[in-house]
Amino acid sequence: MQKPSRPARLIFLAIIFLFLTVNAALAQNEFAISQTIRYQINEKGQAQISHEVSMTNNFSSIYATQYSLTITGSSQLIKNITASSEGRELNTEVDRSNRALTKITVFFNPPVTGKDKTNQFKIDYQIDDFVENVGQTKRVTIPKINDIAQLDETQLIISAPKNFGPPSFVSPKNFQEKADNNQTVITFAQTDLFEKEVMAIFGDVQLMQFDLKYFLENPDNQPSEEIIALPPDTSYQKIFLTELDPQPKQVLIDEDGNWLALYTLAPQEKIDIMARGVAQITAEAKNSPIEPENFSVYLKEDRYWETGEIKIKTLAQNLKTIDQIYHYVVTNLQYSLDRVKNRQISRQGALLALENPDQAICTEFTDLFIALARAAGIPAREINGYAYSANPQMLPSSLYADVLHSWPEYWDSNTNSWRQVDPTWESTSNIDYFNKMDMAHLALAIHGKSSQFPLPAGAYQREKDHQKSVNIAFTQNLPDLSLKNLIIEDNLPKEITVGQNLTGEITITNPNNRALYQLEVEMVGQGLGISPKRTTIAALPPFGKTTIPITVYNQSFWGQPNSRLIVNATSGNFINEKLIPIHSLSPISWQTLVSYWPIVILVIILLGTGIFIARKKRRKNN
Repeated sequence: MQKPSRPARLIFLAIIFLFLTVNAALAQNEFAISQTIRYQINEKGQAQISHEVSMTNNFSSIYATQYSLTITGSSQLIKNITASSEGRELNTEVDRSNRALTKITVFFNPPVTGKDKTNQFKIDYQIDDFVENVGQTKRVTIPKINDIAQLDETQLIISAPKNFGPPSFVSPKNFQEKADNNQTVITFAQTDLFEKEVMAIFGDVQLMQFDLKYFLENPDNQPSEEIIALPPDTSYQKIFLTELDPQPKQVLIDEDGNWLALYTLAPQEKIDIMARGVAQITAEAKNSPIEPENFSVYLKEDRYWETGEIKIKTLAQNLKTIDQIYHYVVTNLQYSLDRVKNRQISRQGALLALENPDQAICTEFTDLFIALARAAGIPAREINGYAYSANPQMLPSSLYADVLHSWPEYWDSNTNSWRQVDPTWESTSNIDYFNKMDMAHLALAIHGKSSQFPLPAGAYQREKDHQKSVNIAFTQNLPDLSLKNLIIEDNLPKEITVGQNLTGEITITNPNNRALYQLEVEMVGQGLGISPKRTTIAALPPFGKTTIPITVYNQSFWGQPNSRLIVNATSGNFINEKLIPIHSLSPISWQTLVSYWPIVILVIILLGTGIFIARKKRRKNN
């Protein structure tokens, strides 16, 4: 006698904001299941979500009578829940008793029975405010589908309006993109979804507004010089420094590309410095604004980067490539929220990170990556700065107070740029932070030559008066982009006579809110000789100045009354010209004749006497 068919209560799908977990035994043994999950996003940021499920019976005696889907998140966000099969509405039951969960149960009446018979159905619902507006970008985050290997086939499709902008960051990296009318459609196959969460960022540029305070104090009885680090240009960010008050003595660029403002403090003096501006950030690295002259600096051992330790050297030799090093750090270190909560944030360094892999915060992820990269012969360094996160559990900022986050970068010789990565955030979020950055990281200081200096904004505090000093927010507006004329000043003689070689200098100051790079300075002398005739200034930061020593010499014996020095400074399409008059004088002039008239008269008398005597002798001889 044939056994009666046994109904199956099918599959609990647990979602952490659309987070799917499949009952492995049911999926593998009793049903063949494939699904397509679609996110149709409109211009208001609402998402219409559908789960298109195809479920085939593997046995004639087992069939499904119901299907359950659980969505984790505020139950009030899930709206307009329906289920259907072949145009026929299915009965559903929605349980919102837990405010953090929405359980949707779909009933099949009658159920689909029989071996190899397929039940095709769809669950639809809507989530408002599904898209996170992050400055000028729009962000969609869909966590990884758990136990996806137990499903026979899964496809994930995101469809967003084209006016969101291009998808500049997509994780995981293996996806298909196409344009469909006014939509951008991103598709992930099942193999793409095994390991990484899904995140897509639309928009190709981000703007961050910063308001930084630096509290300096000179407790000594002698004047002192203090240096602060301003947010610098990097391969990913362009800085527009709109205010720096009070003005520094000088702004310099160091070997790492840091912008360093120099202040002189009188004895016992305190200075509060305000720096304001806007950072323009891109997802893709551009050519480095300053290419290092000596890459060996970024291979050296330093405190916290113990490249000479045998454990580090051996591991680097085995890993070899930068992606292997990165994924080793991501996989083997575990982020410790307890250390952050308890403010146990003293920096451990790479070697201790290896020995205590479950006690890492962002500094350990960064230090281990740098030490391994350097030991493998790959130039690497550290970025200290700010990273925006709406979910500290998923994307944590390890350090408290104003120093918020650290992440590494390595030199990519293929693109001729420093490429930033964030192993901390990939470890905690399972989002790919190796192939692209998310335009939410703002560099405040670069550590390459030293693992500790310069200190980033937020670290300049007075011992007994700690104040909040880093305020960063997204903005929609760039500051004034017009360029002011460079301030060209000279310390040169105003007159020069033949045979003189006089030395002096030209000083060029940048009054603009951005740095100028590869500034070509050409010096032309009209009636004068000039050396050097041409020089290149690699970088001139906002409010920065540079001094060019020059030699001026007179080329004309008779002088030239309108002689002058012409200084041309060019950076891209930006051209500046300055005329500097320098009078070229002859050693013989009416002024000199008048000044020495007695000598001139004596010379004339002597000449005349000589001529008279010579003629008289000639006549006598004749």
